[in-house]
Amino acid sequence: MLNSGVKTVVPLTVPPAEDVERSGQKIVALLSEVAAITKETFQRALDTADNLANQLHTSDERIKTLESELRSYKERAERAEQWLARVRCEIDERFFGPNSLSVAGRAEQRPAE
Repeated sequence: MLNSGVKTVVPLTVPPAEDVERSGQKIVALLSEVAAITKETFQRALDTADNLANQLHTSDERIKTLESELRSYKERAERAEQWLARVRCEIDERFFGPNSLSVAGRAEQRPAE
């Protein structure tokens, strides 16, 4: 068939009032469902953020405790090193100093009997 350039006009049908009512109710029901899902998702996000904030706070407190312990151990190590140096000096002075003689040296210096 040849198209003669005349377009056929299809009459616009208006849906019955019940169809419009049902469609409106379905849209409102879907919006309510979306709102409920969004609310649940938002609450989960808030709970997760709160949980992570608590974990971060706990971690910060643990870090502070560990840093304090580290300072304490460093101070103890420094004091121990100072004591070791002092003990070494005492040993050097008493056993190897210019005024001290070894046990073998003292025996050699005893007068012969």
